[in-house]
Amino acid sequence: NDESANTPESDRTPAVQTATGTLLLLLILLMAVLTALNIRRWCLLYRDHRLLTSSQTSRRQRFLCRQIAATMALLGLDCHPGWHNQETDDQLRQKLPGLRSGEYRRVAELLEQSAYSGAPLSAAEERTLLTFLHRIWQERRSLNFPTRFKLHFQLYPKAKQTEQ
Repeated sequence: NDESANTPESDRTPAVQTATGTLLLLLILLMAVLTALNIRRWCLLYRDHRLLTSSQTSRRQRFLCRQIAATMALLGLDCHPGWHNQETDDQLRQKLPGLRSGEYRRVAELLEQSAYSGAPLSAAEERTLLTFLHRIWQERRSLNFPTRFKLHFQLYPKAKQTEQ
């Protein structure tokens, strides 16, 4: 009895070896992409933390306004303060049922105030904007997987350029 002929290596055909190699290569590629996305996410979280702890109120407020607009765009909603706030609030609550009625309308009023008055928001108003972002993050479980993935890795859509 020649037992060396029955080893696992001899049972593998070239097609099985090729498929296994391809599968392993794809797995390694997937891990590399996820690692790169996580590194990018940590860098963005560090940047976000620095901006939120900045002593410059205007920088913090601009950052919060941009984050809210980007998050709303990622959810497929228009963020135009002062324009159809009730409809946007209803659409947002359909996507994230855990949000309270009127929560977006209050945020939209603050965004409008910040954009048009030029006056800095109070600390309580800034906390309202930050709390809104946190609430969206907490309610993300009701979103589909691709949207949650984009939200997790902060893969926001590019801002649309208006033609002049």
